[in-house]
Amino acid sequence: MLALRPDDAMTRADFSTCLLEIGERAAGEANLRLALRGRPQMIGRATYALVKASHGRFFFRPSAVARFLSEPA
Repeated sequence: MLALRPDDAMTRADFSTCLLEIGERAAGEANLRLALRGRPQMIGRATYALVKASHGRFFFRPSAVARFLSEPA
């Protein structure tokens, strides 16, 4: 799907979750940053993907996850 619609943020976020689940943390996080770029409404979905995945990350402060996701890949 991403080959057909590379700007589809929801598909990219779902793909990121899959990457995190299989242990591809760097690729998953990079794809989440791409999904979030220019779409502030995706912060909740990106945060959920990071926290939910067994190989994801956990943050105590919302500002920490926002800062993490806005870092360059």
